[in-house]
Amino acid sequence: MQAERQVVLARPSASHTKLGALEKFFDGPWNRFVGACRWPIIILGVLAGVYAAHRSREIRGLSSQEQYFADDYPLSVAFRKTIDGFNDGDYAQTIVVDIMWGLQDINKTGVDFFNASDLGEAIWDTSFEMSAASSQQQLYDFCMHLRK
Repeated sequence: MQAERQVVLARPSASHTKLGALEKFFDGPWNRFVGACRWPIIILGVLAGVYAAHRSREIRGLSSQEQYFADDYPLSVAFRKTIDGFNDGDYAQTIVVDIMWGLQDINKTGVDFFNASDLGEAIWDTSFEMSAASSQQQLYDFCMHLRK
């Protein structure tokens, strides 16, 4: 003989069915407003999206490098030395080294720092004379140093 079970469903108390002011607003006036104005809301949303997409087409890349720190800040000095003093070459495994005599400096005005092959313009030393005995000796000493 089996005992019959009775399932009694608990009914929510009055405190559980009571809505707060925020819930009343979103359940009532807000819901009716959105339901009544759904098409204008959708159209305004689509127009705003089209306008944003059109304006985003006007975004361009940087025309100059951003400056986050002062020029004499140590991080800026290190970054400038990395940009001005090193070139990673065109290939990952090799670096092309150009050795020149009679070069006074390199003009970096207008150089694209994001392009490793844009080195700048050479400023030649007009007083340098390759045929001088001292220049020839320095060239010879340099070659001997490379052979070591």
